[in-house]
Amino acid sequence: MALNENWTRWILASILHHFDSLKQTLILTAEGEDRPVTDSTNHVEIRIDGPSYTEVSKNFWRAYLEINALVFTVDKPTDLWQQDRNIGIITAAVTNTIYVSKYGDDGLALGCLELTNDPVQIRRFGRVDSAMKVLQATVEGHYRMDLETVS
Repeated sequence: MALNENWTRWILASILHHFDSLKQTLILTAEGEDRPVTDSTNHVEIRIDGPSYTEVSKNFWRAYLEINALVFTVDKPTDLWQQDRNIGIITAAVTNTIYVSKYGDDGLALGCLELTNDPVQIRRFGRVDSAMKVLQATVEGHYRMDLETVS
């Protein structure tokens, strides 16, 4: 049996819902959406690589994906720890499980994404554009999920 055509949509919508519920005061966008004014707003952009699907046995699939959160922090000399607080908010949102439901359809549970044993990675890029007073960093987590097609 083939992959379910809705899995990717449900997974991506669930990830965005998860991070939106834990973002605190940060503004959240998905990759491809218009960003807020980056030189005056702390925000986070969620980017998802995948999912990649592997059929592990008949009608049973494993999804693997990487979640990258690009964290934008207004660089203010009066608050040297703002970037670390913003990174901390997003790192805390990289939870061991992310609930996945059939968003946009019946909303029933599909399952849970599980954080793999790969390390949660934080990368700091400093000011990418010297004209803008914005620091950038990423927080990355790798997830997997087992799925079953219905015959």
